[in-house]
Amino acid sequence: MSAPYSLELEVARDIVAHASTVARSLQGRSLVVQKDDVAAITEGSAPTPAGANPVTVADFTVQCLVLSALKDAFPRDRFIAEEDSAQLLSSGQATVAAVVRAVRAAAGRGATAATATSATSAATAISANNKNNLHSEEEVCSALDLGSTGLEGGWSASKRTWVLDPIDGTKGFVRGDQFAIALALLDNGRPVLGLLGCPNLPPRLPLPPTRSLQPSSPSSFVGSLFWAEKGHGAYAADLAIHDHGAVLRSGGDEEGKGATVHADAVGGSWTLDVSSAQKLPSAPPSSQLEKGDDNRALNGGGGGGSTVAWDSAVRLEAFESAHSSHEVAAAAAAELGMNQDSVVRLDGQGKYGLVARGDAHVFIRLPRKGYQECIWDHAAGSLIVQESGGTVTDLRGEALDFSSEAHKSSRGAKLSPKVEGIVATGSALKARPLAEGSGKGNGDDELSAHAELLLALDYATKPSGASGDARG
Repeated sequence: MSAPYSLELEVARDIVAHASTVARSLQGRSLVVQKDDVAAITEGSAPTPAGANPVTVADFTVQCLVLSALKDAFPRDRFIAEEDSAQLLSSGQATVAAVVRAVRAAAGRGATAATATSATSAATAISANNKNNLHSEEEVCSALDLGSTGLEGGWSASKRTWVLDPIDGTKGFVRGDQFAIALALLDNGRPVLGLLGCPNLPPRLPLPPTRSLQPSSPSSFVGSLFWAEKGHGAYAADLAIHDHGAVLRSGGDEEGKGATVHADAVGGSWTLDVSSAQKLPSAPPSSQLEKGDDNRALNGGGGGGSTVAWDSAVRLEAFESAHSSHEVAAAAAAELGMNQDSVVRLDGQGKYGLVARGDAHVFIRLPRKGYQECIWDHAAGSLIVQESGGTVTDLRGEALDFSSEAHKSSRGAKLSPKVEGIVATGSALKARPLAEGSGKGNGDDELSAHAELLLALDYATKPSGASGDARG
């Protein structure tokens, strides 16, 4: 069966790879703005403690580059993205000037970066940044505001709409830790393409896991790129970033603290070899792959029919407890007999990629009560897990609907307020017989591991489990 979105995937894959390189070059030396109080810090100084909702020069820069390139490649499509020009302009002239400089520099290097893949159409799309002449504040603002066009008149519920989170996991980005560039294509309100650029996420993880997942060293620039097309599987490839550290720093210490960013230092070149990528019926876990297997089909946590029991499963959650209740997730994990040391905390949608790749088996997100999820935080990652054979639902066991609420919010597209948490499980996860599950059944029937996890989470939020609803 032919892949109907093969051209879009080819173009988007190279755009995300290029944007990942740009974002990585800005990490640790990018202006930070608090969306709540619009307090900008001085360029080159150490970032201030991140508030509840930070945004950086990289957020604006990546959104501008990605939407501009996609618009040039697919002029009839529309877009939903997290940032806008009003936020940029309100953040102060220093931030505006830094974004314009970064966009100029990164757009100028786009065509060079694209030649690494021999994908002509993708190279053309990326180099569109040059053709669009993103040199002025007005042009940058216009590119940013493409991100609201998909919200007009309920467009995204029935028409082609690209959904972008330019820096997913901004707090991780500010800390010098994990983040992702998340891009999805909705068609008739459903994700048909999903891509995650994770420049700090190593292609293969050491096991057993640690409590947090940080880049291995300042000089390590081999990350991961995940992608999926609806009905055609999910894949991963190594994303190697070149010519980066040697041109990045000016002044500062050996770790780059106190350094400033020159315009021609933004970006760098990258290599993403997808020529040998193939869709496989199954693939071994990433820990068993040979070093040369740079492209691999994802199967959600195990190859050859292998399964993972709860006591061996690796669980993922948000780095900060303010983003997701660690207490309730731990109570549910204990109910299932999971190892409490086998939990990895990181920012961004890279968590979905790890579940799809089989490095982890469970991702639980339990935001504070009343929080309404943004579609750009889940559209790309959820499709990648599902196409790997895994499962993604809300706490009710319902599939995520990326169209129902999109036209109802003036500040970005939201999932339904009924979505009070999100759970993703890999296909290799094996449920216990119900008779073993604390008396919740007679053992005659067997639930899926995903359904069993939902029951454990429901149990954990009751007074007899965790101490009340810890999500408040």
